Amino acid sequence: MLTPFEKARGRKVAAASEKPADIPVHILLMNQFFWPDGAPTALLLEDVAKELARRGCRVTVICSHGSYHEARHDEAPPVRILKAPGLPYSRTRLGRLFSWITFLAWASFRSLFIGRVDLVLTMTTPPGLSVAGAVLKWLRKSQFWIWEMDLYPDVATALGAIKPNSLPAVIIGNLLHATRRQADGIIAIGSCMRNRLLDHDFGQVGLDPSQVFVAENWSDSRLIRAINLPVGGPLRVLYSGNLGLAHETDTIGQVILHLRNSDRVHFTFAGGGSRQREIKALCELHDVKNVSFEPYVERQKLSERLAQCHVGLVTLRPGCEGTLVPSKLYSILAAGRPILYIGPDESAVARIADEGCGWHVAPGDVQGAIALIEQLSSDHALLSEASVQARRIFHKKYDKPQGSGRVVNLLLSALDDRKAALTPGISEIPEPELVRESASN
Repeated sequence: MLTPFEKARGRKVAAASEKPADIPVHILLMNQFFWPDGAPTALLLEDVAKELARRGCRVTVICSHGSYHEARHDEAPPVRILKAPGLPYSRTRLGRLFSWITFLAWASFRSLFIGRVDLVLTMTTPPGLSVAGAVLKWLRKSQFWIWEMDLYPDVATALGAIKPNSLPAVIIGNLLHATRRQADGIIAIGSCMRNRLLDHDFGQVGLDPSQVFVAENWSDSRLIRAINLPVGGPLRVLYSGNLGLAHETDTIGQVILHLRNSDRVHFTFAGGGSRQREIKALCELHDVKNVSFEPYVERQKLSERLAQCHVGLVTLRPGCEGTLVPSKLYSILAAGRPILYIGPDESAVARIADEGCGWHVAPGDVQGAIALIEQLSSDHALLSEASVQARRIFHKKYDKPQGSGRVVNLLLSALDDRKAALTPGISEIPEPELVRESASN
């Protein structure tokens, strides 16, 4: 007969043998920005974190105390959030560099002390955060994935921040390429980015194509409603968000000057960025009356702002294709607005526009852009058809359940032995009704 001690010990051994099956998958997410920050990468990562938690995963997020946008006041996601001390984020080049370095150092150090990790996902703010993921893979034997939002050093060389083939470009390129080769999976946000990644070698062996996946970004139909197009008045073309160095402005600047005396078209630039300041200076110099400038708005008010336009403007500088995909694209589609894309053919934005939900103009084709805008200003039926298609495509591919589900499914597919115990994902949701409201004011 077993003694009480032996019985207790037997129960303890049995419990220990069952424990691994009861422990939830632990996933570590790393990015400089997260809740309550409203940065685009923070919002996307928050959606993924919530979906992972909903499916039964234990989620830890390492992020910064600093903010890219003003803090939101909604409920925190059901995950463990570790915020890094350090220098606040700055929009100046030197300040941004120091905030990147301090966060990278702290986040790398802190990640070593959070215990068992089944999978670590690093984003690309700051560049080089993937090094921390590679170290964790080596130390913890965890899965390691990279979610590429801005492709470095490509975007830096495309914008002239560093010279191609210079020593900094070669060092950074080789370091990041080496960490990508260590990754179990790389998520690109467009086929253009995947192609660019697969073209990399930096004097080394290239990436394995079977480990580079495309999962396009998304927006949220519950925050951005599709409202009927404005009726009457001029054609309203809206650029919403940051207008920075990666965005092409020469073409739209020339279009604005040509149409500055037209009462059939009105342009609005809402947000900020260095290129917005250039457009504003151009308009002041030439006394342009049909262009207005507005500040950023809270995420909850973005739907109202987008409802005031007929067309959403998206631009991309030649050479930047594949280094990023403008996230504003998905909010425009969510609002049921067609896009006017000015940028290179190779970008994913061109492919989406060519699906019938917008129009694509090559950089420098000023006359083509003018002719298109003048046509749209007098053809409401053409606008309406593209508007319906924009919403249809958005619901099919780019709403939050589909978008976050793409990323989560990729991550959990890397954990086959635990995946069966997790809650199934959402493949489809009922299509929201189009809000029958007027947005003419």
